[in-house]
Amino acid sequence: MVKEKLFDKRQPNIRYGKRIGAYIIPVRTDGTIPVVRTPRGIFLLGGGVEKGESHEECIKRECLEEIGAEVLVGSLKCKSDRYHYAARFSRHMHTTSYFYTGELLGSVCEPTETNHELIYLSQDECCEKLFLKNQIWAVKVILGVDE
Repeated sequence: MVKEKLFDKRQPNIRYGKRIGAYIIPVRTDGTIPVVRTPRGIFLLGGGVEKGESHEECIKRECLEEIGAEVLVGSLKCKSDRYHYAARFSRHMHTTSYFYTGELLGSVCEPTETNHELIYLSQDECCEKLFLKNQIWAVKVILGVDE
């Protein structure tokens, strides 16, 4: 069963742009979780789904761009919706994010997004340091510790 959660309710009289994202949470055998550190903060691997792209294609493309690595995308575990102001886009956004299990297979090329650094966080660090609250929730769902 896919868990769903709403973050930041829709406000009346605000026009929201729409963005769909797909992310992978590849918990390693040592319990650490690979994530990316950017100038804006720490985020899960993945990003915005482009037109005509499947979630799996998005995750694979984003991982190549962000860290130069291939991934094996597993099963969909949870989905979140957020209504928020996104300074990055200078507008209000309705963001729907899909979170998958999976496996980080290894580096195959140089990343094209040079401001993304692959780091490994413990499960507790991940829940403390991720920038977005819906990503923290998704990690907890994957780990089976969500409230």
